[in-house]
Amino acid sequence: MGFSEVAYLAWPWIGLGGAVVLFILLFATDWLRGRSDVGRWRDPAWLAWLPVPVYLCHVFEEYGMHVTDGQFDLVRSFVDTGIGTRFGGLPDTIFPEINIAIIFVAFPIAAWLGRKNPVIGLMSYGFMLVNGLTHIAGTVALGGGLVQPGNVTGLFCFIPLFVWFVYASVKGSFMDGKGLICAISAGVVQHLGVFSVYAVNLAAGNVAAMVWTPFMAFLGIAVAWLLCKVAKPKICMA
Repeated sequence: MGFSEVAYLAWPWIGLGGAVVLFILLFATDWLRGRSDVGRWRDPAWLAWLPVPVYLCHVFEEYGMHVTDGQFDLVRSFVDTGIGTRFGGLPDTIFPEINIAIIFVAFPIAAWLGRKNPVIGLMSYGFMLVNGLTHIAGTVALGGGLVQPGNVTGLFCFIPLFVWFVYASVKGSFMDGKGLICAISAGVVQHLGVFSVYAVNLAAGNVAAMVWTPFMAFLGIAVAWLLCKVAKPKICMA
């Protein structure tokens, strides 16, 4: 196996290592805290960082734990079910590219910006909701239960954490109802941006899709910022 093949299969394991470090920082230190007057689970800055290691574990389960003959099972399923062909023959590299761009880069940046604006920091929960619902829909349509790549974290982490995020937002004082709607909407649009990569691949080819992907990785941040400018939600981080 050459270097390119190793690199292609290694990124979920690198993400798992990053998740371990972030979980230690989240639960054993106050480095990622924003407020000391509330518990971790009600601190918007802390909540903004939590999806990063959770998603890193998710992609490890979805990709790293499901490999057959040097190929991710999820990628292989796109070929076997004809989905990849339906969208113009998705390149294998588009899957690590979009996950790395969003989870390794865009979400940490959003969490960092979330110390000033919780709408941006917490938009990842809207993304989490769509991803979890996608796993539910995929399980209903294709079967397979918990053995399907990503289903354990998708079903048992994403949906409960989204529910907690909504509860903490409603009970907390860091943003009003408009802010909550803006954060969720931005995350939903972010996930639609992921789906748009497939459409671009079909319409313009592999190169265009791979160029389009990094822009979609930051779509949620841009939409959250824009919605804040338009809706002007009340925000309080102190």
